[in-house]
This record gives sequence, C-alpha cells and structure tokens, in this order.
Amino acid sequence: MNKKRIFIFCLLVFLTGYFYSVAQVYRESGSPFIQNYTDKDYGTNSPQNWSILQDARGVMYIANTEGVLEYDGKNWRLIKVSNNSIVWSLAKDTKGVIYVGAVGEFGYLAPDNIGRLSYISLLSKLKPEDLNCGDVKDVCITSEGVYFICKNSIIHYKNNTFNIIKTDLQQMKGFVFENTVYITQKDNGIYYIDRERLVFLPYTEQLKSNFKEYFILPFCKGKFLISIRGKGIFLYDKEKLDSGNASANEVVIPFITEADAYFKENSLLTGIQINNEQYAYGTLSGGIVITDRDGFLLQIINKNRGLQSNGVYALFFDKNNNLWAGLVNGISKIEINSPLTKFNELNGFEGLALSIKKHNNKTYIGTTNGIYYMPEHKINSTNDRYSFKYIKNTAASTWAFVELNNILYAPGPIGLLEVRDTTVHSVFECGQILSFTTTPKFPDIIFIGQRSGLAFTRFQKFGTGNVFSAVEEIQRSENPVWRTAVDENGDIWYSDKYSGLYHVVFSDKNNPGKSKVINYDTTNGLPRMDYNYPYFLENKLYIATQKGVFRAEKIKGSEKYHFFPDEISTQILGANVDVKQLTSDTAGRIWIQSDKNGMCYIEKNKNGVWKMQNKPFKSTGYVFRFYIDENNTVWMCTNHELYKYEQKFTKIYEQTFPSLIRKIVANNDSVLFMGYNLNDSVKLKSVLSYSLNTVSFEFSAPFYDNEVDIEFSYKLEGFDKSWSNWSKETKKEYTNLPEGDYVFRVKAKNIYDVESSEDSYKIKILAPFYRTYVAYAIYLIVFVLVIFGSIKIYNQRLIRKNIRLELLVKERTAEVEQQKEELSTQAEHLELNNRELEKLSIVASETSNAILIMDAEGNIEWINESFKRIYGFVDRDEYCREKGVDILKASSSPRIVEIINECLSDKKAVVYDNYTETKSGHKFWAQTTITPILDASGNIKKLVAIDSDITQIKEAEAEIKQQNEEITTQRELLAKANNELRYTNKLITDSIKYSKRIQEALLPSMKLIQTHFSDSFIFYKPRDIVSGDFYWMSYQANKVFFAIADCTGHGVPGALLSMIGSTILNELINEKGITSPSKILEYLSLRIVTALEKGREPDDIQSDGMDITLCCWDKDFRELKIASANGHACLYSKTGIQEVKADIYSIGDIFSHNQNIEYTTHTYHIEEGDMLYMYTDGYQDQFGKQESQKFMATRFEQMLTELQSLAMKEQLSKLSSTFEAWKGATHQTDDVLVMGIRFHSF
Repeated sequence: MNKKRIFIFCLLVFLTGYFYSVAQVYRESGSPFIQNYTDKDYGTNSPQNWSILQDARGVMYIANTEGVLEYDGKNWRLIKVSNNSIVWSLAKDTKGVIYVGAVGEFGYLAPDNIGRLSYISLLSKLKPEDLNCGDVKDVCITSEGVYFICKNSIIHYKNNTFNIIKTDLQQMKGFVFENTVYITQKDNGIYYIDRERLVFLPYTEQLKSNFKEYFILPFCKGKFLISIRGKGIFLYDKEKLDSGNASANEVVIPFITEADAYFKENSLLTGIQINNEQYAYGTLSGGIVITDRDGFLLQIINKNRGLQSNGVYALFFDKNNNLWAGLVNGISKIEINSPLTKFNELNGFEGLALSIKKHNNKTYIGTTNGIYYMPEHKINSTNDRYSFKYIKNTAASTWAFVELNNILYAPGPIGLLEVRDTTVHSVFECGQILSFTTTPKFPDIIFIGQRSGLAFTRFQKFGTGNVFSAVEEIQRSENPVWRTAVDENGDIWYSDKYSGLYHVVFSDKNNPGKSKVINYDTTNGLPRMDYNYPYFLENKLYIATQKGVFRAEKIKGSEKYHFFPDEISTQILGANVDVKQLTSDTAGRIWIQSDKNGMCYIEKNKNGVWKMQNKPFKSTGYVFRFYIDENNTVWMCTNHELYKYEQKFTKIYEQTFPSLIRKIVANNDSVLFMGYNLNDSVKLKSVLSYSLNTVSFEFSAPFYDNEVDIEFSYKLEGFDKSWSNWSKETKKEYTNLPEGDYVFRVKAKNIYDVESSEDSYKIKILAPFYRTYVAYAIYLIVFVLVIFGSIKIYNQRLIRKNIRLELLVKERTAEVEQQKEELSTQAEHLELNNRELEKLSIVASETSNAILIMDAEGNIEWINESFKRIYGFVDRDEYCREKGVDILKASSSPRIVEIINECLSDKKAVVYDNYTETKSGHKFWAQTTITPILDASGNIKKLVAIDSDITQIKEAEAEIKQQNEEITTQRELLAKANNELRYTNKLITDSIKYSKRIQEALLPSMKLIQTHFSDSFIFYKPRDIVSGDFYWMSYQANKVFFAIADCTGHGVPGALLSMIGSTILNELINEKGITSPSKILEYLSLRIVTALEKGREPDDIQSDGMDITLCCWDKDFRELKIASANGHACLYSKTGIQEVKADIYSIGDIFSHNQNIEYTTHTYHIEEGDMLYMYTDGYQDQFGKQESQKFMATRFEQMLTELQSLAMKEQLSKLSSTFEAWKGATHQTDDVLVMGIRFHSF
C-alpha cells in the first residue's frame, strides 16, 4: 500500500509539472467585456462585497460592508440590516425569499404593503441565551430549511421555528451539495449535518489547513470538489465512500489543474460552477481563473484584462450568462462566454488598427503607428496578459499586407518593407502604399495602390527572399487608390475614392503597362462618383457605395458593364445605406459594414431566405475595417480597440427579460409602490382621490449587457392613445389626470433589439365630490326644488300683478277726470298769458337788441326802439316803405325763405347769421333769432325776430381762419418733406435688403451643410436687415472647412466686412490650397489689414476686423482641427466637455497692424456622437427684460450642456424660444449666431 501511495504521489507531481510547463500555451482571445461598478456607483463608503445572488425577476443583490445592495440595471439601493453591520452572506429559497447573514444578526428581506423591500430580523425570536450568535458567515438552504452558520453554532430555521446545533468548532463555513449542508473547519476537516447533528466526513482529516478559506463545488453525481487555500483542490468521491470498501486515497483525490501554481501564489478564496463544463475561481491577489471540468485553463481575468481589483471575495453566474464578481474594491460583471473579445492598450498596442494578416501561424496587426505581432504566450503569476510586440522601423500607417513566395510584405514609411518573423527591412522606396493586389495573369507582378494612382513592380525569388524591379505606373491619379479587386479573368478593378470606378483590362499578357483602363461613372449606373469599392462574391462583381450595394452586369455585345442596385442587400439592409466593406467567409456568410446597421453578416436560413445578424456587434462601436482569417475568425478595427469574433462560439441574444415598475408616486410626495412584487406579494392597484391626480412612474429592466443603452416605451391605458417612442428615459409623469380607471404599462428593448415582457400597474382616480353620483342626486333635488319654488313665486307674482292692474285702472280713470279740470284751468291760464304777453312787449321795447314782431304770415307789425336806433329808421312805416312790409322782402339773407319755412314747420326758434346794412349804408354782421309764439291750440300766432350785432365775433373768426390756412399750408409742406424722406429711406432700405440677398447668397445653404453634417443646425438672427455675423463652409480634398465669425459692428458695416472675409476664405482655401486652420487665419488677418488700410488716416486707431472660429474636418481620419481668433467653441464627448482655447487676437485688430500674429491649431480625435458648438457673443450679451442684466456666458454654456443630448431640431427650437423669452420686448443687442454639429458614423 505504501508503494502504491508513493507511485500515485509521484504521478501527481509529474502531471502537475507537465500541465504547468507544457499546456500553458493556449488559444488566446482578447479581454472579455467587463463592466466595473465602483462604490461611487452604488453609493456606499465601503467598497468590499462578500456575496452575490439574483432574484427570479433578474434583480441583483450584493452583500456589502454597509448592508444589502439592490441593483435593477438602472438604480442602486442600499438595504441596511437592523444593527447596521457588515452583511457576509446571502441565500435564496425556492419561493424567492432572500436570507441574510451579518455580524451578530440574521434575517431575511420582505416587502411591505407598498412593495418596499426591507430587512426583517429573526434574531429577536431566539431565546435570550442564544442571542450571541456572532458572525453569520454563511447561509445554507436545503429542503429541510435554512441554516445560518454562526461563529460557534448553527441555527436551523424552518416553519418559523428554530433549532440550535451547538458545536465547539470555530471559524466554520457552510456549503450545500445534493441537498446536504457541509461544514468546513480548518483545524478538523469537513462535517455534514444529519438529523440536527454534525457528522464528521470520513477521510477529511487530511484536509486540515492553516487557512480558513475552504469552499465546496459540485462535480458530478456523488462527487464534489473541495478547495483549500494553500493546499489546492481535491475531488471527494462520496459515491465510492458509500459503497463501503473504499480507501482514503480512493475517496479524497487531488484534482490537478493548469492553474495550481497560480492558485498557490495568488491564494484561492472562492469558486462557483458556471455550467457542467466550466468553473470560475476567485483569488485574493490574482483575479478570476476560468477552467474546464478537467482542470484545463481557459482564461484569467484580472486587472491586466480590465478587472478593477484582483481581490475576489464572491462569484455569481446570472441567468443571462454573465459572471458577477464581488471584489475587495467594487463589483464587476464579465461576459465570459461571448464570442466577441477585444484588444486595446492593455494588450500593448497603440494607434488605430488598420489591417490584419496571419502568416506562418503568427498574427500581424497593421496600425497607424506601424506593425505589431502576436507572440506565443505562457501564463505565470507575473505574465497573465496577452501582449502585442512592436516591430521596430515600421513607423507608418500599415493599410495592408501581402504574401509573395511565402514572404510577408507591408507598407513602410517611404516604400515596401519585408517582414521576417519579428524584424523588417526596406525593399525599395516608392512613396506611401495603401493597397496590394496580385493577379494570376501576372504571377510575378505585384500591383500597388498609392496616393498618386495604380502602379506595379515585378518580383522573383532570389535566395531566401525576392528581388523587385523599378515601380511603373499604370494609371496616374490625383486621388489615392484604397481598394483593388481581381476578377475571374485576372483583370483589376479599383477605386481612387473620388472618380468613380476603374477597370484595368490587360491586353498584353507580358506587359501590364500595355493595358486599357475603363472609367465608370454615374452614367454607367453608379449612384455617386466617390467611395465606390469593388468586391467579388462567388466571382460576381459587387460595389459597396454610399447608396447601398450595386451589382455589375456586362452589357451584351460590349466589354463594358452597367451597375444596378442589388435587390437582396437592399431588401435586407435598407435603401440608400452607406456600405463600406463586404466580404464572404468559407461558411457562406456575407459580412458587411455599413453606417446604418454597423457590423453585420447575412446568411441563408433553412428555407433559403437571407437574414441579417448584427446583434453580436452592438457593443463594438464604429467598425471601419475588418478581416476574416482562414479559421473564419473575424477581426474588427475600431477607433480605440481591436475586436476578435470567433464564430465557433455562440451566444444566445434573444434571451427574455422583464421590465419592472420600480416606483410610483402621487403628487411628488405620496408613495404608492416601491417596486417589489415577487410572487404577487403586493396588490398592484391604487385608488386615489382626485386631489392626487398627478402620478409619476419610475421603471427599469434587469438586463445587464450595456444596460445604459436600454430603451423604454410606455402607455397609460385610458389616457394615452398609443405607446410612446422608445427612449432611455426611465421616468414618466402624468399631471391633472381626469377621474377614471387607468393601467400603466411599460416595456423595454435591449441593445440587441429584444423586447422585454410588460409590467403593469392599475390606478383608479376617483371623481371630485362635485362629479360623483351623490353630488348629481343633490343637484337633481336642488333643481326640482328650484323649479317648484320658481312656479310658486311666479303664481304669487301674477296675483300681485292683477291687483296692481285693478289699482292702475282706478288711477287712470281718476287721471282722466283730473285732465278735464286741468284743460279748463289751462284755458283760463292762456287768457292770462296773452295779457302777460302784452306786458312783455313793453319789456321788448326797452331792450338793446333790435326786435321785430310779425304776424303768422311774416308781415311786420312792430319794431322796438333799439331796432330803429341800430338800422336808422324813424318808425315801422319808414322801414316798410324802404324794405317791404313782410320779412321775406325786408330781409337781406338769401336763405330767408328756407329759414321762415323751417320755423313755421317745426314751430321752433331758428338762428342764422346775416351780413346786413343800415339805412345809411353801414354794413355789419347780425345774428337773428326768429321765435314762433303759439296760442293755446298750438297754432303760430306771432313771429318775433331778435337781431344782435356780432361783427366783432366775425372779425375774430376771420383772423382765426387765416391763421388756420397758414397752419394748413405749413402742414402740407411738412408732409411733402416727410414723403421725400420716406422715399429716400425706402431707397436705402431696398438697397440694404438687396445687400441681404447678396449676403445670404454668400452664406452656405442648410442643404450644403447637411450634405457633410446630416445632424446639425444653424441659429442665425441678425440684429438688423444685414448682419455682421456670418458662417462659411467649403469642401476640398475630402476635407470640410467651416467657420463662424463676428465682424466689427453690425448692420451694413458688419455685413460688408463679412463679405470681404468670406471672399478671402474662399480664395485662401479653394484657390491657394492652404489647409492648416491656423495658417488660414494668419493669412486672413494680413489680407483684412491690407484691405482696411486703404484710405485709413495715419492716426486712425479704429480696430476693425472679426472674431472667428475655423474648423477643418478630415472624415477619413476622424480628425477635427480648430483654430480660433477670439472666438467661442466647445466640444462635448463621452469623456466630458472640452472648451476650445481661443487666441486673444482678433482678425485684423489693432495688434495685427503692428506685428505678425500667429494662431494655434487644436486637434481632436472625434468619436461617434460627439457634439461641437461654435457661437458668437451675441446670444450671451443679449439684455433681458430687465435692461441691467445680460444672458451671460455661464448661463449659455449651462444651457448647451443641457441641450447636447437632445435631437438637433429640439436644440434649435429651445435656443430660439429661450432667446425670445429672455429678450422679451427689449431691443436686440447684437447679431446672434450659433452652429451645432453632431458627428456620426464616418
């Protein structure tokens, strides 16, 4: 037996050494996708996390030093235990109840009546002598109940009763295997619980350790793994033990893994079984180790791979196949089984990956910094990360590789490089190389795509390498040749990016220089002249264009082709999709990179129908180039990382997940629901009074692949007509809801476009009392009473009215009798009046006015003394002889007949003015009043005419009239002058308006701007008709130049200066070809100074010029260069806000007259979704409704920060409405100009 043990021991030692020294060279993938959560994310001051689990809904629970953390994919929540102590362990039973073990405390989590999950302590239910339980390090659950593993006892909880299992063991840990609780203890070995007692597990006394860190993992039926820190992993064969005739060596067997040495050096702490084939182990200082069930190492995940801490206390594998790690410092989620992994600066390469090539079992990466290669990698405690190695003397953008006679070649800084394993040497100089092509027509020739066109060189084997001839041109071009392809005839197709498509037909099989080059353009069916890339799929030519995939068909009877949109790709990808690359693999999949769908592939399903799959690549970002190697592994180059997609591994992307309503609040203070309703523990309905008719809902979705990009759609049935648009917003508020029954529904959509199940909550809002049935009954009763009362009141009014009529008849009868008496009395009075009238004549004779009395026919009967005196007549008879006996003849008024008739017909006094004369011929103005005298019957008895001398009044009126005529003449002259001024002003205004048309013609159209920047806006608001602010754009050599400027002044002077600036910019860039933004500004300043110095007086120090921000956007390299002369610009990216620092000197200002000003170019690397704002100072300088306050730069920048996540139309609308609301009725201070651009897939 001793010999047998010695043999087994030696064999194990040998196998351990063999595994560690030989089997450590393994298939290397990149780093997995890791999401790290820090204590700042989950909001505690303690980063340590000790245990992890997930409930049936998918919500995560983590045992933290400060309590239990709950995470639903959106929000973190801390649930403290009763004594605010450390939470060590969590476990979940079959009903979903989560049990908690803490320091001196244990219990479970349960919701209250509104779904708020809280900690419920069980400690208080123990007997007083059992209360000192100490640390509850583990919670184990079997069909027999819950076991809380305490410091020196085990508490068994079942059916609300407790049983205490006393023990002398210290520092125990508990585990469950096949419904049995196992207890590990470093000084004794392993025990198990059987009928409320601890039973020693045979042969485990040899597993004693100086460390307390044990854990047990299931292996297969009747067998489990025992891990012991410092001693390794052992396989315990309980099935063989139960057979009754097994020895210790047959029951406890060392389990050898490739990572044993790594475990020993980094202290193995914990582990879990991921599935039947994989295990995950956590270490104290080496992160996470993944092995298969045979102990072979699959991968190590630690800080070198992106894990935020190497100390791992807990591991958990969730229902979506993510591995969660509770760390010494934080929490991490790892996608360990994804076919997609990544390489970045952690793996040792810098720059952007441009090309990939496998050669002699070694993978080479071409980057913007040169060439890297992947060496063989051996795992050890100090080198657990795969690192690329840089090949010296390759400092150039490596766009392609090519194999010639089994020798690898790549572009170098100035020509062709030969790559020999890990070194290079220059072959020949020919300028920058962008692409390679070989064709079976010329097996000894390599075709080279360069910035100057297509060329070739001959090569032949010489010794261990190749020798090359001089480079010869086939087709010279001003544009670079990026992409070439060879057809089945051996002829070459290539694109020079801007001039359509070229087909090189070789007519001489010995001399490729004697070839025919056919150029295809839009007349041949190509949608555009730029970005047409040729590819061959199953020997058929396809063109990747900015309007989709086009197929080539040869024209009958001609050597030329015509191009048509490919129906299959259009149907799958959509119309007008910008396609950058398409390639097929050996499995029949066609791989496509486009702006709309990103990276994807299409393949035929079992029914022969083409289907697209892009879900695996939702996390990669923009892929600008990819490569498929001989193993069908897809390598994808992005802005920051290199991704590797291994098709032999699969991931299920259509996994179901729920959406969850997490909080409901009425009127911002009344909480209705707090999110927990597992097993229908909470009633999902609330009845609210009408005063609580403002309700807000918060929701989330426990799906953890890129959870920040999950979108939600919701609907309030009974209020919303349809579902809302998809949005990342996780809160919705409804205000002033009318009474009624409502159901709020919410659903989520993850990054793989998979929709969740719905969650719902019912709400009933009661009507206000005045709209209830009781109120309506009261209204009816009141209405009936009002009608009854109205009828009664109406009857009483009729009775009173009849009484009043009777009284009125009596009164009227009495009045008639009284009127008879009054008529008699009036007759007597009339007689008396006549006598009084005679007396009045005496008075008339004594007045100073001329009085003339006539009978009813107008015959003159009497004149008074004043009449005689005024007119110079002795008596009536003399007057009648001179003038006539009646008034019609005597009066000098031409209207006398009309006046007398009016007086007789109306029986009223008539007043008129008359220019008359005396007997002696003296003329004067008289005002005559003719009054009729009526008798008792109302008939005219006499006419009395009274004349008054009004000559002085008339003279005054004439003087006033003359003054009025003079005033009228002056007013007419003033109006004429005003008309002349108005006409002059109209001519000036028309000229300015025409100047506006000229200025607008110089500005780039919105259509032009959105041709280059589809997601952009311009907020342009001149103060006057024309503006001193202007914006400008030009496109040259695949670079877009654009600017905004603020010229000195506004109105016409500023507009003239803006036209000068725009003209000079066009000349500097379009004619002179200057591309550096800083140099453009320097030349612009000199030209402005020169232009404005003409006619300037020597002592004139007026500072005329402009503040300007100029940008140059290179789409190929996603590079934005900005130079700013006292301008304003800021860039919003995922990393934060970058304010562009402007130079303090304006263009053409006073400093520019005396010295040469140099400006600075700032360079930024742009990523998908970055946002650029450029603006003049008009917006922030605008005074508000209170004249003393400006909008200010701080408020404006804060507004941009709030706006940058909105759609462009919403941003423009918000800028405009905010400006108008701030300005109010205040005059606009200055011209306003704001430009916004969001950069998308390039």
